[in-house]
Amino acid sequence: MYKYMDIILEYYKKTKKMLYIFNELAKYNISPNQYYMLLSIKEGLSCPQVNEAQEIRVLKGKGYILDSGKLSSMSLQIISEIESIIKPLKEKTTKAILGSESKEYIEQYRELWNMGKLPSGVPARVNKKEIEAKFQKFFTKFPEYTWEEVINATKYYIDEFERNNPPYIYMQNSSYFISKMTQDKTIQYTLANYIELIKSGDDEFKDNHFKEKVV
Repeated sequence: MYKYMDIILEYYKKTKKMLYIFNELAKYNISPNQYYMLLSIKEGLSCPQVNEAQEIRVLKGKGYILDSGKLSSMSLQIISEIESIIKPLKEKTTKAILGSESKEYIEQYRELWNMGKLPSGVPARVNKKEIEAKFQKFFTKFPEYTWEEVINATKYYIDEFERNNPPYIYMQNSSYFISKMTQDKTIQYTLANYIELIKSGDDEFKDNHFKEKVV
């Protein structure tokens, strides 16, 4: 989320849209940090770059966050308005990071997860929007990897768990396989592990390989 916001801010520094966005936020008496806080809550992510407790207290006082911790309808409307402004930029950013054929690869990736629900009870296949967002962050962190490596590593992973008895036991779904935040605020990149496994030919994993501590 933070890197995505950085891209947005860097781009709009060179355009009048940056001022327009700030004016829109000012209209609702929301600072950029508070908007970042609302986005983080909407996406279910932590917001380490700001004082969360302070901003949440202020936003609750303004009625933008409910006592339950969920966003109010006004907050969702504000996010929708700002997203409509930055949508062209988001599309350009997505293409730059994921490549011109990303839609086809994302669909191919999702089709591999056709086993319905996993033994854990969660669907193996998640929606395209979530997968696209995960891959944006994945390829930003690992620009050296290719879509072909992603697809091959995914096939390897699924085939490995299909041979379990019972099949798919302890398997991650299509979202968590790309990246997952653990309880200790570490982001685990299982997909990156499997790409390296195939590249190295080493069947042993190192538990701390490709993990990122979120501070």
